[in-house]
Amino acid sequence: MYHENVKNAEESLVELVRANQKWYKDLEFDLVTAKQDDKNFLYRAKACFRHKTDSKTKEITYDYGTVMLSRRYLSLEEFFTLLKELPTKTMKIKDLTSIEIDGTFDNSVYHIPSRTRYMNIIYDWPMKVFHHGEYRNTQIKYVNDYLVKLGCPTYPTLTDATKSFLDLDRDYFNNNPYGIQFCVPDYRARIKTIEIAEKNVTAEIQPNESKLDKMVLKIHGEDENEEFTPPDIDISSKNLDIDFPFNVKKFHLFLVDKKDEQVIDFIEYGNYMTERHEGIIIKTSAELVEALIVKGENKNVEFKRDLEDKEFFETISSFANTNGGKIILGVDDRRNVLGIYDDFPHLEKRIRGSVSSRCEPQIDINVESIEVQNKPTVVITVKEGKDKPFLVKNKSAYIRVDDRDIAMSRHELDRIYADNEQKRVRL
Repeated sequence: MYHENVKNAEESLVELVRANQKWYKDLEFDLVTAKQDDKNFLYRAKACFRHKTDSKTKEITYDYGTVMLSRRYLSLEEFFTLLKELPTKTMKIKDLTSIEIDGTFDNSVYHIPSRTRYMNIIYDWPMKVFHHGEYRNTQIKYVNDYLVKLGCPTYPTLTDATKSFLDLDRDYFNNNPYGIQFCVPDYRARIKTIEIAEKNVTAEIQPNESKLDKMVLKIHGEDENEEFTPPDIDISSKNLDIDFPFNVKKFHLFLVDKKDEQVIDFIEYGNYMTERHEGIIIKTSAELVEALIVKGENKNVEFKRDLEDKEFFETISSFANTNGGKIILGVDDRRNVLGIYDDFPHLEKRIRGSVSSRCEPQIDINVESIEVQNKPTVVITVKEGKDKPFLVKNKSAYIRVDDRDIAMSRHELDRIYADNEQKRVRL
């Protein structure tokens, strides 16, 4: 993520939308408003331009009396008209009651890479974000009523309703009135995923409005002793391999338009943004697996002889409910590497299918074939999940304690469910 300062953010927003309007179907405008003193005040809103191929979903109105959640679709001309209304401190959106709004545009424009969590929102495509700040309506954050209404989703607080309805990143949400975030996607292309394995990076490029041969990749990498700045990389296929002269620790990868030299998308690896990017996959090396075997089983590592070994799904559940971890198939409890000789594509399909059918909700796993001591092993990496608790069907949910999988107590489950009510109420 980076930002640029502009002289007039509103003019820059209009110019950008007009330049790219051939990509856009309409503007999806999601609003959270609160009624106080017989007026309708803006709390938060998210407005994002949808691609011309996106299907239109129904408009929504959830009226709780003191709070209203609304979704409306605006044509581009309606959007331009809306911008002209903002300085009047009253905003009229289709059939909705006039909304009181105060504030101005922030002249810092944020450039957000694709598949990134930032500024409370999860961004699928690279985009620029313009923020129209809200300064007056600070009293709205003291709305403490339960949001309970027949025919509407139920929320314990305004904060929970806002997180759910605007689909905000729950890990980074704050409870301050924030105004409107105008999100302007760049639908030319995106860097969908990158896989990192020791000295190699594989980038998967997903073209959309632009063709592959109209773009190049540029990269800057570094470790403690040297830098890596190869020549421009022409894109001849969707998947590109990039070999580093050292083990990959930190790099910036840029997808650039050949014609205007604009950065379309980018990835930062090795800094605070890494954990916020959903498309980064770190592949497991043979050296790491050998080191894990030497250290033995612990809170984040479990050995299994094969897929039929006892408590396989309990370990999957415990890793997802705790801090994540790795299951190494083909190794026994005494750290002996036995190997696992099943056909890997078939075995991977079987693993994913069995985890999907035996565990709920869906658990995010990565399955790799790694040769250790000249024998094939399979490493299953389980990420810590957000939608806890993760259960083994017809059994329980488990947590990892040292090298054991322990069934959660009723108290622990109640605590997680109560926390979910406060943190992640969904529509």
